[in-house]
Amino acid sequence: MSTQNATSRRFDWFALTLTALFAAWVLFVCFHHEVWRDEADVWLAARDMRPMQLLHWLGGAGTPGLWYFLVMPLAKLGLPVMSMILLHAAVAIAVAGIIAFRAPFPPIIRALLVFSYYFSCEYAVVARSYALTALLLMLVAVVWTSKVKRWWLLGLLLFLLCNTNVHGFMIAGAIGVAVLLELVHRREFTRSAMIGAGIAVVGAAIAIVQLLPPPHAIAPQPEHRWPVIRYSACEALLPHVPHYPRDPRLHRLGRFAPIWSTALAWAVMLVLAGVCWSVSRCRPALVILGLAWLALIYVFVFKWYAGERHAGLLLLLIVFVLWISKFDWSLSGSASDSLLARIIHGFTAIALVISLCISCLIAVAWSWREVNWDFSGSKEAAAFISSQPELERMPIATGAGLTYESLLPYLPGRPLWYSGRETFGTYTDWNRDWRSDNLLSQREVLDRVQNQFPDGGNLLLVAEAPLSHPELSGYRLLFHNSHRIFEHDEENFYLYFRPQFNAR
Repeated sequence: MSTQNATSRRFDWFALTLTALFAAWVLFVCFHHEVWRDEADVWLAARDMRPMQLLHWLGGAGTPGLWYFLVMPLAKLGLPVMSMILLHAAVAIAVAGIIAFRAPFPPIIRALLVFSYYFSCEYAVVARSYALTALLLMLVAVVWTSKVKRWWLLGLLLFLLCNTNVHGFMIAGAIGVAVLLELVHRREFTRSAMIGAGIAVVGAAIAIVQLLPPPHAIAPQPEHRWPVIRYSACEALLPHVPHYPRDPRLHRLGRFAPIWSTALAWAVMLVLAGVCWSVSRCRPALVILGLAWLALIYVFVFKWYAGERHAGLLLLLIVFVLWISKFDWSLSGSASDSLLARIIHGFTAIALVISLCISCLIAVAWSWREVNWDFSGSKEAAAFISSQPELERMPIATGAGLTYESLLPYLPGRPLWYSGRETFGTYTDWNRDWRSDNLLSQREVLDRVQNQFPDGGNLLLVAEAPLSHPELSGYRLLFHNSHRIFEHDEENFYLYFRPQFNAR
């Protein structure tokens, strides 16, 4: 057997072992995961709506529906919500397998990547559409760098990427522009390329139709959150590392907290500048990085930014452009480069490796918390309700806010009476002014519940905060989450019982 074949076989075994270890890790953590509101909303919408009804609803939710339609068969079949978590884990394992087997990176970099925070936690355990974005981006990288260009396959992947989420739509658009520029530059207008372009355009059109908001949907507030540019960069490369000057975790640094925050931001920006420099020889990579980054920044600053789960998309983008530009992870770089170029290259490579090492440590800490603590109080609260036969037929009313739907995947067949919109339901109704739901006072909630259920029948009321003097309104506390909640502590529920004939 030749040395080359032996090396290939060894790397295949390495990739297989890496993927198997990743799968074992992620599945173990997933079985300890509790869904929170955003995950529950996907499950409930897929379970309780018809396909055409869901398509109309997606505009208000602000996302295309690929992930919803993948979840729909599981939800419609009556499977437990764990089936959605396992489907999501399967997508994450596929991403890890693609990186392990196909990424043009050294083995240690592939290992650090797959076990970093975003690939092993945020986009593996928390069941959202971003894992699909990661999967499709990695597949695009494989197709892009293959010796034989399969334009129809690239078009199909971009079709799907457009329909993962708004961010995926914009990244797919940036890739499409880069492909178009390369085709024009090479004058390669083949029939296969035109077919691929047509498939991608159809996917983009379908996504746009889904994103059109219904007449009464509430548009995002016109805010200009410029500091988010810095925050997203820091959180992409150093997830959950304190960087915000007012972060309580930085209080121990005292007057040095602003210095730490500024130094960290400058270091991250230098790394991103180094990435841009390093991929600049690959024109498509530079075009994609520039256009997609600007598009993401536009969404983050002017529309909506939700911390790490959005910042991680910038990391996905960096991995993608390093992949298609065939980034050299050696510290010396190319011998033909100038001394300055080699210094920048070496700094970028070292900084990225340090970032990945820190991210892996964060992933270990996050996974430990996921296993030992609760991501949300939803599962524990729902388990209490299910364990009490006398509560089975009681209506459940909610306090102010939208978090309560996280209970419902664990209470199949039971709706909630939402005090904000004053109707029974499951998933969030985005085709209304839902923001006012968060502004109700306890008195307003109790008055609305009384108006809806005036006959004094048995009733459950679930709230995010304890009621003030509940006995005066005829309520008695039955349950409060006892498990420690480490991520979504707003889903820390109080369950009150209103006995029959005790209504005010």
